[in-house]
Parts: sequence; C-alpha cells; structure tokens
Amino acid sequence: ELAQSLGEVTAISGQLQIPLEEVGAAIAALTVTGQPAAIAMTALQNALANYLKPSHEAAELAKQLGLDMSAAHIKAVGLKGALEEVTKATGGSEEKMAVLFGGIRELRAILPLTGSAADEFSKFLVEMGNSAGATAAAFKEMQKSFAKQWDMMKAKTAEFQIKVGRDLLPAAGATTGAIGSLAE
Repeated sequence: ELAQSLGEVTAISGQLQIPLEEVGAAIAALTVTGQPAAIAMTALQNALANYLKPSHEAAELAKQLGLDMSAAHIKAVGLKGALEEVTKATGGSEEKMAVLFGGIRELRAILPLTGSAADEFSKFLVEMGNSAGATAAAFKEMQKSFAKQWDMMKAKTAEFQIKVGRDLLPAAGATTGAIGSLAE
C-alpha cells in the first residue's frame, strides 16, 4: 500500500525539500489515527501542494495571520516547523486551517498532524532520525568492509599476475627467440 502511493507525496515533498524521514513520520502518525496509508499520503500531498501554490483566499488569510505559506519557508523550517507555526497562528481553528489548506482532503492530514497525532508525529520524527543515523552508520561499516574486500581482491590479482608471469617468462623468452630467428 505504501509503495503504490509514496510517489504521490514524494513528488511534492521533494520539490519542497522536505526530508523523507519527515514525510515518513507524518505518514506513520496519520496511519496510527486509523487512516489507510493511501488516503494519508493523498491528504499530505494535497496539503503540501498549498505551499507550492496557495489559493488567493489562503494567501490573504496567511498574510493576516502573519504566516509565511511559501515553498521557500517550508524548505527552511521543515514540515513540523511549518505546521507548528500554523497551529499557533490559527489558535488551532479548523475553519482557518480549512481556508489555508483548501478543504476536507487536506484537513485529513493537517488536523491530525496539528492536533490528535501531533505527539505521534514528533515521536516518529525522532525515531526516523535515529533510524537514519543507524542506517548511515551501517552504510559506513559496509563501505569499510567493501574497501577491505576490494583491497584483498587487488592483492590476490597482483599475486596471480606475478605467478603467471614467472611461469610464462621462460616460454615467452623462447617464443621471442623463435620469432626473432624467423624474422632474420
């Protein structure tokens, strides 16, 4: 279910330079509330689209509330930071969030991430960060192992070349002498 829908949200989150860990944490938090993953991803995708192209009404309300609902801003503060700003500026008003984000589909992501699932979002964000660190460490170890194996392979290859060279040297000398005799 995740694989089928992930491309929808990552296309927009990638444009907004929202790290995959943050998108994953948001999706995990939304699915904990009982939303199917596909619906959660579509809702998140639609909500994020408002940072790329807010409606006129959303832009006016954001200006009144002192919110920066631009792509550049969400790139700078991240999804979690942007949603915290929205929650603070709107006082948690569902009506104001509906204007800012567009409608029911978008609110399926925004309301839980700013309300009932906000704590889960934070928790999953920490876990994703820890997981990313563990993945990076494992990759570093794997690189060390690969480098060691590569060095061993190069040494074995050099050893093989030396052995073959020693064994073939007498034959090569005889062949060279025979060819030289024929040439004369």
